[in-house]
Amino acid sequence: MRDFLMMAFIALIGVSALAAYEHFNPKPPQELEVVYFGSTTCGSCKVWRQSDLPAWRRDPASRAAPVALAEVGPGTAGPWNGGYGRHHNTFIDAFGARRRVSWPSFVVLKDGEVDRVYVGRGGWRQVEERLRREDKRRQRWAEAQG
Repeated sequence: MRDFLMMAFIALIGVSALAAYEHFNPKPPQELEVVYFGSTTCGSCKVWRQSDLPAWRRDPASRAAPVALAEVGPGTAGPWNGGYGRHHNTFIDAFGARRRVSWPSFVVLKDGEVDRVYVGRGGWRQVEERLRREDKRRQRWAEAQG
């Protein structure tokens, strides 16, 4: 038991030292972009665009990544037929050949490549949390750079 406690104490010191190092020497900020995919006929998409998006744009953490909007509507080409215009390739990279996609969907691009896909308004909350962490990291990076 004594050896176990000693090893646990040493591990705790190591983890604490690593956390302190990362706090005082942050990694360079990532280049993130968020692409929203939705439909003009989707109720959840309308709610997100009318309430969540304006609130996010007023939030100081929104500087962590731009949010690009891509929607399809009645009478437009479907998502797989180029309906998302300049974001068509992003859509294909994120969703592949799936024929069912939940809207709203949020694709986080890291350095121009699909990093993660989040779905629904709950997914948007996860995107917000990630971007807030990235904004804090950017602030620490700027402070460390002088």
